[in-house]
Amino acid sequence: MTDVRLTALNPVDSQVYPVACNTSGELIVADDGIDYLPLTGGELTGPLTSTSSITTAGNIVTGDYNPSSNTTSGAQLFNSGNIYLQHNGTGPTNYDPFRIYYGTTVKASFSNQGNLTAGSITATGKAEFGTTSKATFFTNGEVQLAGNNVNFQPSGSATFAGAVVSKGVNAAVCFQAIQTNAGEVKVEITASGTATFAGNVTAPNITSLNTSVEELQTKMSLIMRQIDISAETP
Repeated sequence: MTDVRLTALNPVDSQVYPVACNTSGELIVADDGIDYLPLTGGELTGPLTSTSSITTAGNIVTGDYNPSSNTTSGAQLFNSGNIYLQHNGTGPTNYDPFRIYYGTTVKASFSNQGNLTAGSITATGKAEFGTTSKATFFTNGEVQLAGNNVNFQPSGSATFAGAVVSKGVNAAVCFQAIQTNAGEVKVEITASGTATFAGNVTAPNITSLNTSVEELQTKMSLIMRQIDISAETP
């Protein structure tokens, strides 16, 4: 019988190597002891370790993530860029599904109740909270509350759509106007109803009152003069 030997080309080093076979002519395949995932898919029951990057065209699911169930927990990373986290709806309400650590210190966290804990929040755009009666914080320092029913300006001025109420006990101060450069209280109103003004008070009713007082003083002066004249007449 002609001596026929089977060889194979190694694609790594382009060298030709003999291929072993048994007495029946069947190829002998050596077991390298490594379990490989099937190219057509399969289930990995052990840990997956990689010293390189992992790229996948589909979504990645961990745990029992199921947004249609109230009793499952897990996460899903979508190939569209979305990340969804789920906690068991019947479990504890004090878990943080998202945390940022600086070393061993938690610097920011989101709870499964939607609460955000962070040292500070910095944004280049405005921040809005709520829907209809919302609060809006602008980057220039302006603050709008309750759908702009209350407005605070960076200059320190403020506007209110309704009445401003300040409550106090007895003579407690409810309002003060302080002159910044002098550091002096120029206007003060207390809960008991008393008011103190460092300057003149001008208003239509005040002007009328002053006029009436002046007219009354004039009339009283004339009456007193007539009384004096009558007293001097024998």
